Amino acid sequence: MIRLALIHPQPIYRQGVALLLESLEDVQLVAAVSGMKELIHQFHQEIFDVILWNISGHHALVPGLQLIREHYPVAKVMVLTDTSHGLYTGFLINLGADAVIESHVTLNHLRKSMIALSRSYAPPPSSNHVQDPETPENAKSMLSENELMVLQLVCKGASTLDIALELKLSVDRVKQYRQDLKKKLKVNNTATLIRAAKEYSLIPIENNQK
Repeated sequence: MIRLALIHPQPIYRQGVALLLESLEDVQLVAAVSGMKELIHQFHQEIFDVILWNISGHHALVPGLQLIREHYPVAKVMVLTDTSHGLYTGFLINLGADAVIESHVTLNHLRKSMIALSRSYAPPPSSNHVQDPETPENAKSMLSENELMVLQLVCKGASTLDIALELKLSVDRVKQYRQDLKKKLKVNNTATLIRAAKEYSLIPIENNQK
């Protein structure tokens, strides 16, 4: 059971999302509030697995994350955004969000994303054995030179087409590299791929600043 907190400044939207989330059997909506200060004031003794947060601007993300890490150290932060551009997603991840999800996704997609995030971006067990990237050294040794180059460009927010042009590869080849990267690092979307790249120190220091 995922213990969830929802933060959204608009009451009607917040109440609507709360009703949908309460219909999920494997999600327990513990808090639905308008802001970070309200969450801490009313639920300072709670333990959350995931905090689903719609932010009004990225300037609020860093101080908000500092409060979350202080009061809810085990919680994963999933940011709701109306922007689907990969550059913005990478920007939010580099600021410290654990995951970024578009606000128009289906409830089932949101549920699966929260489950994956609460498991520290590890997918369900697969019949195909994949080496576990337990350390930065192990993770790096699993990736080819081309995969590392693709990963670094993904973390900069480059699209598949941009990467293909930059590395002089076909679009299909880049798509395959991206799928292979997700499989090897045990993630299921671009946001968690960027997060894993940071965790395993697979991107240059200048791209790994918060």
